[in-house]
Amino acid sequence: MTTLLWLGFSGVFLYNFCFLKGLKYISAGRGALVIALDPVVIALVSWLWLKDKMTPLKALGIATALAGCVLVISDGHPERLLKGDVGMGELLILGCVVYIHRATRNTDALAVGGDVLCLCRWLCITGLGGIV
Repeated sequence: MTTLLWLGFSGVFLYNFCFLKGLKYISAGRGALVIALDPVVIALVSWLWLKDKMTPLKALGIATALAGCVLVISDGHPERLLKGDVGMGELLILGCVVYIHRATRNTDALAVGGDVLCLCRWLCITGLGGIV
């Protein structure tokens, strides 16, 4: 039950908090481009820690997505990232990517042998409790 509550809080409440707060600082288009990193982060973590297979095509897709995100976050000036010149909105939206990764990684363990839709429903209910 503790894991379910944590996942609801981090995967629903904190994700939405970071996303909506981040959109106060940056445009929705820029936010959506950063959020598009979700599958990239999940693929990288799966490869690094869970030993999933990395194909050349998957690696090319990851590199392309990361390069695009760097350009978006830095307003076309990647050297700004090395100086730490990143806005609050970009950092908050990147927080969404972290929280969705944590939730995705932990839901696999809860969903084994169970109903994934039922799990999603309970995650939304527990996350909604944090929002309300």
